[in-house]
Amino acid sequence: MLSLLQPSKPSAKRRTAPKTSQVNLKADLYLLTDIDIPWVPEGEQRDRGDRREEMHELFRCALVDRRLTFTEIRGSRGERLEAAVSLIDRLISRHAGK
Repeated sequence: MLSLLQPSKPSAKRRTAPKTSQVNLKADLYLLTDIDIPWVPEGEQRDRGDRREEMHELFRCALVDRRLTFTEIRGSRGERLEAAVSLIDRLISRHAGK
């Protein structure tokens, strides 16, 4: 899955459980990257290269089970970037028009 927002570094403050109203928040856009390019390990963030099909299906099912609208991104790295930017630009344009 493509993460467009990098998680912030944890603060020194103790974190509390999210409020019930925050648990059900949904993003406006979810991007699921296909496994059609070679796997490259990225430290602890990317693992299980030997189980790509299984992991991709788990991510896809998680999105479907939660009834989240998502777009699968395929192609070369450049094509993926171009597709993601285009989708994000359209989303921003729609929100700007409201």
